[in-house]
Amino acid sequence: MHSLDSTYIYKNKAMEANKISVINKIIDEDKWCDFDISEFDGFNLVVICGIDPPKNWLFRITFRMVSFMSIKNSWKRHKSLPSIEFLDNDKASFLNQVNRIEVGNVLFKINHEDNNTENTNAFIVAAKEIDFVINPKYANRLDMCI
Repeated sequence: MHSLDSTYIYKNKAMEANKISVINKIIDEDKWCDFDISEFDGFNLVVICGIDPPKNWLFRITFRMVSFMSIKNSWKRHKSLPSIEFLDNDKASFLNQVNRIEVGNVLFKINHEDNNTENTNAFIVAAKEIDFVINPKYANRLDMCI
């Protein structure tokens, strides 16, 4: 493990929080949104989202430099919770310690329709950053969300 300067960590988390906000706004435009893992090469996790993700995906989310994940192959969105949240609290500290997640990773919490009422079975991904690409057919959605 190496230590990173706290300014870098703060800036990185702020940038990821902004991306998460845009992703959640895009997802909120659809009443139904399914998620499928499209690819994982050992470092980058690619998730496609849409009504029928493999055939007609709305957008792709890429978690870069993944160091930890607890996730299923596919899931449906939770309609009353944000689809992706940024963990930066006691739960994040606990997960970092228990799973020995390297300093500098961002913890992403993914809510799904099977979350229990205590919301303790959400999916977790620890990665350096998150990116997304909108299917060109739906590019106008990005303009509405920014």
